[in-house]
Amino acid sequence: MLIIFRLTFRLFVLTIFSILIPFFLFLCIARAESFIKVIDGDSLSLYKTGNKKILRLYGIDSPELSQPFGLLAKRATEFLVEHGNIVVKNMGYDIYGRTLAIIYLEDGLTLQEHLLRKGLAWVYPKYCSDVMCNYWYELEEFSRKNKFGLWSKKRAIPPWKWRKLKLRY
Repeated sequence: MLIIFRLTFRLFVLTIFSILIPFFLFLCIARAESFIKVIDGDSLSLYKTGNKKILRLYGIDSPELSQPFGLLAKRATEFLVEHGNIVVKNMGYDIYGRTLAIIYLEDGLTLQEHLLRKGLAWVYPKYCSDVMCNYWYELEEFSRKNKFGLWSKKRAIPPWKWRKLKLRY
């Protein structure tokens, strides 16, 4: 009974949240952007008023292009941002000067949610502290349990570990 209540409550909260997102977007420092190029699954180059800006998806890390599912994550990101307008919420900047962004798609969901649901990204524990991250962990766990995307492999290596391994060789 408790499990059913929890699931029902979560669905209720998610429904309310998805209804309120469009209203809150107008309150956030967010604006519609047009992208030029997807660099990889979690990075995009944007062009606005003559300036090029690099966006890094806040709170997630998708496989590197040299990793299994890296190219698929890039293709999924391209497909999702090509089909309609996006809204970018600036969450700050990383040490490389890239804008950390939550990207909202026309369906009201974030690009991060889509990638996590498809098993094409990890929640990046070191860099995910927003309230939304708790929900993203649930999406990652759902994909893991259902063996979606990178979770279909027995030993999926997170990109932050992959990069360290590549530096050694």
